Amino acid sequence: MITDNPFVGKMFVFMGFAIYNATQISQKARELLAQHDIINQSVPLIKKGQELGEIRLRNPLALSIPFWCSIQGIAEAIALNLNNPIHNAEWILGILKKERIGDVDEIETL
Repeated sequence: MITDNPFVGKMFVFMGFAIYNATQISQKARELLAQHDIINQSVPLIKKGQELGEIRLRNPLALSIPFWCSIQGIAEAIALNLNNPIHNAEWILGILKKERIGDVDEIETL
């Protein structure tokens, strides 16, 4: 999406700026940001993926954070320079995906 529509990358930059500077924006804007807390909103989806055996068995919030931070960082890099290379989606999804049976991640508890 970011390469097809550069505005998307700029929105990631804008949203990141707003979150980091929340004390400088209006209460209404803070409330809107809270409604779009994608990191916490992804936790139930990650739990469902774990139940289905598709997502590694780790703390769902701990998985959501690096996944979305990776997306944020990539979006910002592309917004700053449209010529930056895009990571392979499978690499990014690898943050969440269940690995081979016997991998140390799979024997850890939630």
